[in-house]
Amino acid sequence: MANGVPFFFDSIKDARLKKPAYDDPASFGLQVFGNAGVIDFRMDQEPFAWIQTGSAARQPVLADKDIAKQVSSHEIPGLDLIDAIQNNRAPLCDAAHGREITEMISAVFESHRLNGQRVTFPLQTRQNPLTLL
Repeated sequence: MANGVPFFFDSIKDARLKKPAYDDPASFGLQVFGNAGVIDFRMDQEPFAWIQTGSAARQPVLADKDIAKQVSSHEIPGLDLIDAIQNNRAPLCDAAHGREITEMISAVFESHRLNGQRVTFPLQTRQNPLTLL
């Protein structure tokens, strides 16, 4: 990415069946690793987000019952877009962010198409990788 922040995507076939003890039932999620610890988001579980620092046990940090539904249904970005129009401001996720997100998702499929090879940004292949599988 332009700001030099590294990110990785990892997908393991049947990993849902090999769930860790804390992930019951096994679920889809996003983990953000930083110098101080890990934030773990689980879209289909409550609480929605956890934080773990050092060797301490994971602690829930976001337990709003409706947040996962609002995020997965795109309600939150939709409401933000409406507010941005009404208040003459840029939305939190603008067209440039949308392009970067699309590039990241395309990179997942491009890496898969290339048998797990590392891909760099911008992607060398400017064609939709799903059409090349």
